[in-house]
Amino acid sequence: MRRITSFFLVFALMLVGTSARADQAKIIAVEKAYDQYFQALADHNLDKTLSFFDPSYELINAQGKRIEYSQMVVLFKDHFKTTRANNGLFTLKDVRVTGDKIDVYIESEYRYEIYNDEYEDWVAMLVTCKSEAVLQKKHGELKLVKERTLRSNSQVDPQYIAERVKMWNDIKAIHMPCTYSSNGCP
Repeated sequence: MRRITSFFLVFALMLVGTSARADQAKIIAVEKAYDQYFQALADHNLDKTLSFFDPSYELINAQGKRIEYSQMVVLFKDHFKTTRANNGLFTLKDVRVTGDKIDVYIESEYRYEIYNDEYEDWVAMLVTCKSEAVLQKKHGELKLVKERTLRSNSQVDPQYIAERVKMWNDIKAIHMPCTYSSNGCP
């Protein structure tokens, strides 16, 4: 009886070990897919960017609005027309593998510059996002099929603001030197 129990225990451990290695391989595949996605954004490569998404893709943004794949195509086309210097980072916070379905909790940071017609200059933006996503293997490739944005923040990049303030102070020091103590100069 002891041999049979030991055999089943060893067999069960082998299955768990095999499953853990398979899950780890899927996690690595998810990381690689997101790396390729963010690289496609950085390269301004619309086709490669869109290849990350399955045509059945749908996004539910932080406001609860549903956005389908066809709408994402338009959004990316518009985004690429008016932006440059795209650069993104991501952190997989949690990954759960169930068969071919992979549930991901991801935090991302995305920086880009957008042209501002009013100032006739490029403005650096920072978008931080926390979302849940579902990826599946479709036609041999891992595709994003569903995404729900939990929290998103878009703002002018604080580094950009600090650089502009320094630049303005430098210009002010050159063109408006302080010569009178009555206006607050030392």
